[in-house]
This record gives sequence, C-alpha cells and structure tokens, in this order.
Amino acid sequence: MAKISALQPKLRFSSFAEPYEQTTLGEYFTFKNGVNADKGSYGTGRKFINVLDVIAEQPITHDSIIGSVSINDAEFQKNEVVFGDVLFQRSSETREEVGQSNIYLDKNCSATFGGFVIRGRPKKRFVPEYFNALLKTQAVRKDMTSRSGGSTRYNIGQEALEKVSVCVTKDKAEQQKIAAFLSAVDEKIAQLTRKKALLEAYKKGCMQQLFSQKIRFKDDQGNDFPDWEEKRLGDLVDINPRSETFPETFNYIDLEAVNHGELFGYKLLSKYEAPSRAQRVLQKNDILFQLVRPYQKNNLFFELSGDFVASTGYAQLRTQECPKFIYYGLHTDQFVKVVLQRSTGSNYPAINSEDLKTIKFGTPSLPEQQKIAVLLSSIDKKIHLLTVEIQLAQTFKKGLLQQMFV
Repeated sequence: MAKISALQPKLRFSSFAEPYEQTTLGEYFTFKNGVNADKGSYGTGRKFINVLDVIAEQPITHDSIIGSVSINDAEFQKNEVVFGDVLFQRSSETREEVGQSNIYLDKNCSATFGGFVIRGRPKKRFVPEYFNALLKTQAVRKDMTSRSGGSTRYNIGQEALEKVSVCVTKDKAEQQKIAAFLSAVDEKIAQLTRKKALLEAYKKGCMQQLFSQKIRFKDDQGNDFPDWEEKRLGDLVDINPRSETFPETFNYIDLEAVNHGELFGYKLLSKYEAPSRAQRVLQKNDILFQLVRPYQKNNLFFELSGDFVASTGYAQLRTQECPKFIYYGLHTDQFVKVVLQRSTGSNYPAINSEDLKTIKFGTPSLPEQQKIAVLLSSIDKKIHLLTVEIQLAQTFKKGLLQQMFV
C-alpha cells in the first residue's frame, strides 16, 4: 500500500510542496513476459523490442526498433506495446544490468516485445518521461538488482518487480516540470552525440580520401609532393624492439587496457611477474597494434610518461617516419582488410608480428606524412573534446537524478 513519505528530494522546484508517496511498482504497473516465437519467425513482420532497445540511451519509438517477428494478430494483441508502457530487461550475466528499463513513446504505432523483456503496463496515470527517469535512479536500481536471483545468469521476475520500492510525487505538474528539465539535458547530450558522430564520419571520409591519394597536399611553396612509394611495413617501423634495461616495477598494458585507442587502465606488476617475451619498455610515440581481432582497431598511440610494458597481444612499433601517420594508416579499411587476409583463426583472428612486417604500406614523403597527421590529429582533438563534453553532461544528469528524486 502507498503511504506518505517523510523523505524529500534535495532539489525541488519552489512552487511544489505536496508530500511524496512511498509505494511500489506493483501499485503503478501490471507486468507481463514477452513473445517466445519459433526461430524462423524472426527477421520479418511486426516491430519487436528486445534487450538492445531497452538499454538504448533514448526512449523507444517504432522507427528506432531494429528487430521484427512474424506473429498472428491474437498473439500481437496479447503482447502489444503502446505509448507509456515500460520495458524491463529480464536477465543478464551481471546483476548490475538486470531490470534496466526504457519507455515506449510512440503514439502512432504499437509494437511487440521479446521473452527476455518484461512489459510494465501502467495502472495509474503519470508523466511517462518522469517515471522513465525515476526508474534509472540509484535507489530504485539498487532495490531492483537486490531482488534478482541466479548464479551464472541473473534474473528478475514479475513478482520481484512488483515489490520494488519507489518514492513518487503525485503532482502531475511537478512530474512534467522534472521531465521537461531532464529532457533538455538529454537533448543536449543527443546534440553532442550527433555532432561527434558527424565528426567521426568526416574523419573516416578524410582517411579514405587521403590514404587512397584521391586528395593530396602540396608543399609550402604550392608544389606537388613526390609520388607515394609502396613499402613493407617492416621497412618503415622497428617491430618489437628489445630494451637494454628493464625497470624494477612498471605499468603493464594488457589487451583490456585499450579502448578505441585510449588508455583507460593498466595493471601494476613487478618485472618478475612479467611474461618473459614482454620485456619491451615503451617509449613516447611508440604504436601498439592489436594482433588479436585486429578488426576492432583498438590500437594505441603511446604518449604517456613512466615505465610501461605492453602485453605480447600487441606488436610494438617504433619508427623514424612520422609516427602519427603510421598510426592512422594502420586504421584504414584497406590495411585492416589485408591484415585479416593474413590472419589465422575464425572466432579470434590473429596475425603474428613477422607476417605484419610483410604487409605493403603506401608511404608519401615525410613532409606530406606530417601534414596528413596534423589534419587527422586536429579532428581527433575535436572528437576528444566532444567526448569530454558528453561525459560531463552525463555526469551532470546522473547528479540531477540523485538530487531531484528520493
């Protein structure tokens, strides 16, 4: 049963003073599991909401749904998703992801949903965007995940969802004002995300044009640079250079420490714990090329100070050419295609350092390499600044969620 809560949010619009209601999701929703169709039914038919739609950043609309399933009218009506319905992730390999939710905000078209998803159908009227934000607060998520069960895979059922505690303002005007404020923050994040995506697409287009030589720079006097030469990568870089001295302790970069070219973590080991083949100390402007699953393009341009050693899952490249030019060239679709052709293994394709040396690499003169590197680096800096802006906006929103809700 719902009761008046003595708790109040830390941030509240001054025109509202009505007490909050301490209640449960069962007071606001009825729950139902989704469709479990035959394997051959998927891929065509009616729009079908799955877990990927639930964990998406933006609310779900008919056009945003990728999946589809062929089911009859009766089955569809029984499992229909309409405006204001909330969808919950039913299971996950980690407890922290169980019960993640999203809301369906399409008034014109309905959809259906899958067996790994639970639908919450509203029993009371509320502002959908408000409740969507409420379900993402730390208090609600903590209560929800604590009610999940399992060992190798965690699950939450309808009965557990019904018992999840929520603290709600019943004032629809306050709900609307909170929703509008958070929607403005979401729109800012969406704008920054779109701008970043456009810059990334522009960078990819520039790389294709530059490395295929459809676009060429001229020297400072306006003259053409010399023709490019095709060389073996091993003639341009020293692969896996050995170090004459080795530090007592060092930062060990493993395959999990690189994400889209940016170092986000490392393990601190002693030299006695290091793999014997990893005795290669990194220098500034070295390049780490991911040998396993190279299609991920999770390579690293090393710019840190200190004693670092890379895992043998990487080839360490050092060059007297322009390092950033080599780094960008390693990310071109053409180069990666050749790498995959030389790789062995199907699930985890990998290339060894010796084979990597033999791949041909188009190379302009050093001054043109530098111009290409400067251009692409300037785009990367803009992308990085947008990434930081997005992260700050997301952190700001997370703080709002904790302070505008109980």
